[in-house]
Amino acid sequence: MILFIGTQAAGYFVSDVAAAYKETVTYTGAFSFLEEAGDAALETLYDFIIINVEELPGSHEEIADLLFRIHQSTKSTLVVMARNYSPQSELIQNIQKVGISHLLTACSLSGIKEQLERILSMDSAPASPSVPQTPTTECPVFSVSPSNRRFQTIAVAGANPRMGTTTQVLQMVKYLLFRGRKACYLQMNGSNFIGDLKRTYEISSEDPAIGKVTYQNVDLFENPDKISQAFQFGYDFYVYDYGVISSPSFHRVSFLEKDRKFLVCGISPEELPHTNQAISEFYDSDVQYLFNLVPVQDQKSILEMMENQASRTYFPGYAPDPFVYSSSSNVMYRKIFGNETDTRKEPKKKIEKSKWKRR
Repeated sequence: MILFIGTQAAGYFVSDVAAAYKETVTYTGAFSFLEEAGDAALETLYDFIIINVEELPGSHEEIADLLFRIHQSTKSTLVVMARNYSPQSELIQNIQKVGISHLLTACSLSGIKEQLERILSMDSAPASPSVPQTPTTECPVFSVSPSNRRFQTIAVAGANPRMGTTTQVLQMVKYLLFRGRKACYLQMNGSNFIGDLKRTYEISSEDPAIGKVTYQNVDLFENPDKISQAFQFGYDFYVYDYGVISSPSFHRVSFLEKDRKFLVCGISPEELPHTNQAISEFYDSDVQYLFNLVPVQDQKSILEMMENQASRTYFPGYAPDPFVYSSSSNVMYRKIFGNETDTRKEPKKKIEKSKWKRR
């Protein structure tokens, strides 16, 4: 028996591989709390437990600690699926430090199936904890050392549905293109935005094999299972649309691993409670805030309430068409990106908790 901790949409391929070994697969679905995943893993003894870390809530340290406790508490073979993580990432390093070496990290579907087949057949010994298990078909980004990395990853998420998160992602891509940089849009949420786009408008080109669509001079990648393929194109900036943070499909750990993180907020009566909660949730991380559709006369008071996070707070210009860049955001983006000529990471700074909740 195999337990897949995550959604069937993310681990559908497990059933195909398991059938050859006459193994049945149970899918738990996503969890809102990390400990719920631990309870599910220990509820019954399984032959294999596959945990999709991209669907787990919590920090890198919390997830690694849970995996260690599960590993120590069951006889089941523990397998960690981390398809969108480099072997050099903090999460993978933490997982390996606790002694877990069965990893599914391949970019392609065929590659990840091959990794799983090796584990289920137990024909080969697990890789050493210090050496990630990576096939020759891995994406180029996985073989690039951090010191030589020449691109930036940007994550954007919304505090509330229908706040213009996707619009802000596309406006950011459009600005970077306007500045002569190479940038792309990556759909990392449960929406069907790109699918709807293809049905409604005449796109410039499409490569179904990798889920790549080009529209209005923007390259968009729609399939989360194939998003890693985008790295072969050598973009300067990879801008991820993570959707709403309260959605079951929100990849919190993956979001926080990106070089730059942005949270789209609002101040309308229906948006304010979600904005308040989101700011409180991310106050100790290096997240920046985009307050959308805020009148100029209200911006000063918002900056005052953001206190120590005021320097990380911005107000995008009005953009009725997401694929048409609004030059009213030029000043904002110049502050955010400056005149960057390289993609080196800035050191993280701990942000003091805001008193925004006083509102």
